[in-house]
Amino acid sequence: DNEKYLGIINIPVLNLSLPVYSDYSLKKLDSAPAVYSGSIKTNNLVICAHNYKSHFGYLNELKINDLIVIIDSNNKKHVYEVSEIVITKPLDIEEMINSDYDLTLFTCTTSGASRLTIRCKKIN
Repeated sequence: DNEKYLGIINIPVLNLSLPVYSDYSLKKLDSAPAVYSGSIKTNNLVICAHNYKSHFGYLNELKINDLIVIIDSNNKKHVYEVSEIVITKPLDIEEMINSDYDLTLFTCTTSGASRLTIRCKKIN
């Protein structure tokens, strides 16, 4: 489809495997998660997606120590462990992108009034 992708995100405990666009736009979010900011290389990757059941709709079922795996476009495997699960305000952009976590995933809560935010540390 001539789009650029970061790679594939796998969340085994949710039986979820999705492509991740390498850049963010509202249009792209309709079909897959996207990189909101940061990168794998600098250990500050932030990925967002809609809370559709086929996207990040089940992130609320994650628990501390669950694993998230990203296979990048070079076929390199990056493994992360969930360290923190928080609800943030929709406009807390600075807090979202400036953290000490290697990977952050976020989506809207069911009501859409807040964001479910999953913070992860790289373990491999």
